[in-house]
Amino acid sequence: MHGRGTYSFANGNKYTGDWVDAKWTGEGVFIRTDGDKYEGQFKDDKMHGRGTYSFANGNNYTGDWVDDKKHGRGTCYFANGDKYTGDWVDDKRTGEGVLIWGSKTQWAGDKYEGQFKDDKKHGRGTYYFTNGNKYTGDWVDDKWTGEGVFIGAGGDKYEGQFKDGKKHGRGTYYFANGKKYTGDWVDNKRTGEGVFIWADGDKYEGQFKDDKMHGRGTYSFANGNNYTGDWVDDKWTGEGVFIRTDGDKYEGQFKDDKKHGRGTYYFANGNKYTGDWVDDKMHGRGTSYFASGNKYTGDWVDDKRTGEGVFIWADGEKYEGQFKDDKMHGRGTYYFANGDKYTGDRVDDKRTGEGVFIWAVGEKYEGQFKDDKMHGRGTYYFANGDKYTGDWVDDKWTGEGVFIRAGGDKYEGQYKDGKQHGRGTCYFANGDKYTGDWVDDKRTGEGVFIWADGDKYEGKFKDGKQHGIGKMQYSNGNIKQGLWYGGVFLSFLQR
Repeated sequence: MHGRGTYSFANGNKYTGDWVDAKWTGEGVFIRTDGDKYEGQFKDDKMHGRGTYSFANGNNYTGDWVDDKKHGRGTCYFANGDKYTGDWVDDKRTGEGVLIWGSKTQWAGDKYEGQFKDDKKHGRGTYYFTNGNKYTGDWVDDKWTGEGVFIGAGGDKYEGQFKDGKKHGRGTYYFANGKKYTGDWVDNKRTGEGVFIWADGDKYEGQFKDDKMHGRGTYSFANGNNYTGDWVDDKWTGEGVFIRTDGDKYEGQFKDDKKHGRGTYYFANGNKYTGDWVDDKMHGRGTSYFASGNKYTGDWVDDKRTGEGVFIWADGEKYEGQFKDDKMHGRGTYYFANGDKYTGDRVDDKRTGEGVFIWAVGEKYEGQFKDDKMHGRGTYYFANGDKYTGDWVDDKWTGEGVFIRAGGDKYEGQYKDGKQHGRGTCYFANGDKYTGDWVDDKRTGEGVFIWADGDKYEGKFKDGKQHGIGKMQYSNGNIKQGLWYGGVFLSFLQR
C-alpha cells in the first residue's frame, strides 16, 4: 500500500490518508469507534508531526506529535473549559506553557504561566487568581514549593519560602495595613524565630508558634516601653522583664499579660516592691522598700497593705499588726522611736478602740481611744504611783472618775478637762474628807468637809476655802455658823 487510501478495521476503526511502504506516512485521518478522531501527519503508522486529536470526551489537542504522543508545542482544549498552550513531552505537559482554567471548574478564570513537568506545574511560574491574588515562584508537583512571592488582591504580600502550597521556611509578609513580619513559617503559620512590626511602631522580636507570639521574645512599644520574656498564645506568661519609659521596672512572673506570681517592681521614685502579684496588683505576701527608708513586710490585697504586716519607719518607729487599705487598721503594736509603745485597736491609722499606751518615762494608760486620743473609759498609771480610772474626752479626764495619789489621797467624782469639776468626794491620806462641788480642781460651791479630828464644816466653798454661809461644828461640841470669807470666819448669822 503506497499513496492515498482508506483502511477499514474489522473493529470499526478507519484510516484514510497517505501510505508509504504499507505504513501510514504523510497526511491522514484516523477515526476510532469510541469517537476519538485524529487529523494530521503520520509516520510509520504513528501520529507524528502536526495534527489535531479530537477526543470523544470533548477534549481537543492541536500541535506536535512524536511516535503517537503529544510531544513538542501544542494547545489542548479540555471539555471542562480548561486550555493549555505550551510544551509537551510523551503526552504530558512538560516545559513552558500557559494553563487557563475553564468555567466548569472551581478555578474558573485562573491562569498559570510557567514551567510544567509530567502534567503538573513544576519549576518557575506565575499563577493569576480571578480574585486578584497572584503567586510567582517555584513549583513542585502542582504545589508552591521553594522561593516565591504571593500578592493578595487586598494589598498583602509575602516574599519567601513555600512548601506544598504553604508558607514554610523563611519569609517576609507585608500586610496591607502597614504591618510586617519577617521570619520562620511552618504550614502557613508564623512558627519559629521572627520579627513582627506594627504600623503604629510597635515591634516584637522572638519566637512564634501557630501565628502567635509564643516562647521567648522582646516587645518594644512605640511609646518606649519594653517587655522581654516568656510568651504563651500572644500573651506575657512566664518569666519576664517590663520596663516603662517613666523609669518603672518589673522583673518576675506574668500570666495573660499581667504581673502574676512572684516578682519585683522598681518604681522610678525609688520605691521597690518584692512579693506576690495577682492580675497586675500586689496581692499576697510582699515587702515594700520606700525611697524614704521606710519598709513594709506583710499581706497585700489589690495593691494595698491589707492583713497582717510590719511597717518600719526610717526614724526607727515600728508597727506590727493589722492593716486595711494601706492604713493601720485592727489590732497591733506601735513602737515609738522615743521608747513609747502602744498596743491595741486602730481605725484608719489612728488609735481607736481598746488599747494600752506605755510611755518611756514609765507611765501607762489602759482603756479606750478615739482618733489617737484617750477617749471613753480608761485607767492612767503615773510613774510616781498616782492612778486615775474613769472617763476621758480628747485626752482629758472628763466625766466620772477616781483619782488615787501615791500618798494616799483619793478623789471620786466628776471631772472636766482634766480637773475635778462637778460633784465629788476627796479622801485625804490624813483622814480628812470632802464631799461636794468642785470647779477647776478647787472646792467651790456646796460641800461638806470633815477633818480627821472630828471637826466638820457644811456650807459654801470658793477656791478651796470656806467662803459664804457655812456651819462649823467642832469635835468639842462648839458650833460656829455664819459668814465666811477666804477661810476666815467673819460674823455670826443674825437671828
